[in-house]
Amino acid sequence: MRACIVCGHTLADREPICPVCCFPVKSGLFLSHQHYEIWRKSVVVPYRESWQLRQKIPALEQENTRLHGEIERYKKENLALKQELEVLQRQLQAGKEENQRLRQEVPQHTSDEEEKASEHRGDCSEKDDFEALLERAENGDANAQMRVGDWYYKQNQTRQAAIWYRRSAEQGNAQAQDKYGSCLYYGIGIAQNQQEGAVWYRKSAEQGYAGGQLNYGWCLQNGIGIEKNQQEGAAWYRKSAEQGHADGQFNYGWCLHNGVGIAQNQREGVAWYKKAAEQGNANGQCFYGWCLHNGAGVPQNQQEGAAWYKKAAEQGHAAGQFNYGWCLHNGAGVEKNQQEGVAWYKKAAEQGNAAGQCFYGWCLHNGAGVEKNQQEGAAWYKKAAEQGHADGQFNYGWCLEYGAGMKQNISAAISWYQKAAKQGSQKAKKALKRLNR
Repeated sequence: MRACIVCGHTLADREPICPVCCFPVKSGLFLSHQHYEIWRKSVVVPYRESWQLRQKIPALEQENTRLHGEIERYKKENLALKQELEVLQRQLQAGKEENQRLRQEVPQHTSDEEEKASEHRGDCSEKDDFEALLERAENGDANAQMRVGDWYYKQNQTRQAAIWYRRSAEQGNAQAQDKYGSCLYYGIGIAQNQQEGAVWYRKSAEQGYAGGQLNYGWCLQNGIGIEKNQQEGAAWYRKSAEQGHADGQFNYGWCLHNGVGIAQNQREGVAWYKKAAEQGNANGQCFYGWCLHNGAGVPQNQQEGAAWYKKAAEQGHAAGQFNYGWCLHNGAGVEKNQQEGVAWYKKAAEQGNAAGQCFYGWCLHNGAGVEKNQQEGAAWYKKAAEQGHADGQFNYGWCLEYGAGMKQNISAAISWYQKAAKQGSQKAKKALKRLNR
């Protein structure tokens, strides 16, 4: 057995050409060692070098293909960055032009007027100058970076807003950490990542920022983006509430009122609802009104309860609109006015409030405070039923059973009665018994 002098492959006897490197194998004897060395240096060594280079060609071609792909990708990224830069430059130019226009619109003062006005004007022009603000942000001012993020957010340029919030957050700005956490948590201007969002909420919370404490508490209470821990969530709500954050006050009040993550204490819960309500928090106004109206944790006072319902309703709070409509429709704590009550039911219904949809449907179906329209009434019953509202399910089933405002369909009626009955509706259970179901 022999070995190829070029590649070392084992050759069969009398094999004239190496099957690996294709080198013509020399056979026979050399006249001298000198003759062999001449042959080796002039033939074998160049051939071996050539063969070794040929072995590298496929790998080099593959690397060349990869590099070509990288070049194309970088070209595309470069083009995208150029386009984005052009957009930003146009926005900056527009900002400059708008700033110049506003400056031209400012009335000119005499020297005496200027001296008097200077005491009150301070550095307002600098604060309102986005160009100057952007310059400070680019120079690393964390507060300016957050304000630039706010500016972009107001312009609905959420991607740029998220970028600037992150820059500020990474410098330790607690408010920006909360805002960047919200961008991540809800996918605003950036890919949604609830776990990372919760991390930034925590950074903000641990610095004592009330909004961060509220949001981190909410994550813990609901176990979204982090392991559920209602006790710890309630503790963070309390920290936020004690700083005067209205949403924190409402959420902590809710935990106390319902015993979620903390020992139940309705009276203390109502006290926190009241604090939130007095700050104009619509949830607080609605829930504080409910406690007063029903005497839950506080002496019953339907008049005052209705007044708080009205405050929440006027802010567009759907449950507040329904509750205030109910008070008006039934004269509970307020002078009875069915027409106005129906109007508030409708507002709540149009916002998707299931109780509002059911009661507005009932008013239409029976012509109570509004012109009778059984077809429209049945349609609103259906909306409430599809949201799982037990009375809505029963009422819609009743319409189907008797063909009131729609085509009669007994089998469909039974199906809706069954859904309502599963939720404990006695009316639905009686209807099923009457239909022998």
